[in-house]
Amino acid sequence: RERLVERANLVGARLSGYLKKLVDRGDIRGVRGVRALWAAQLNNEDAEATIAIRDAMLDLGVIVRPLGDSIAFCPPVVMEYDDVDRMVDMLAKAIRKVGRERIKTIPTKLPQQKTDK
Repeated sequence: RERLVERANLVGARLSGYLKKLVDRGDIRGVRGVRALWAAQLNNEDAEATIAIRDAMLDLGVIVRPLGDSIAFCPPVVMEYDDVDRMVDMLAKAIRKVGRERIKTIPTKLPQQKTDK
């Protein structure tokens, strides 16, 4: 037998454990899921930011699904633990990358106001 349900539980336990570490660090707000299907709730409510994080993860070689303010993970249950760890590492990296890009778009100086003197 392939023991896929057992394997899904093991992959899910590994994935949820690492995602919960991102919650503890403040990188994400929360996690939810069952077996190998998990979602990371991001620290934003902006769907565009979620899509940007998904795009950054695709660039890093990880396929995920954006769901509102969350990123969903549906890994194959035959995935190795190192690959599960890499997925979560790439989420943290994508969050930092998108955050830096969004910060760059904020003007550092306010425009000068004209005064009537």
